[in-house]
Amino acid sequence: MNALRESFSSKILVCVTFFLLKVSSNPYHYQSHVELIKLIRDSGDLDKLRDARENMSKIFPLTEGKYSNINNLNNDKKQAEKC
Repeated sequence: MNALRESFSSKILVCVTFFLLKVSSNPYHYQSHVELIKLIRDSGDLDKLRDARENMSKIFPLTEGKYSNINNLNNDKKQAEKC
């Protein structure tokens, strides 16, 4: 099980690195930001996730609906931390 987890983590790391390069070389490519955020979320690194979301929002401001979704995720996170 540990080997599978490590393999999954290393694959995510490779993909995160790939999308970080894509975002830095073309910061206006919306889908690269989305994919990067998904991958970082899967990795569980909340600090990097916050940074990726902030970087995306500098170029693509969040609509009210998207902002609401993020607030819901933050509320879910707080609930999970209580358990």
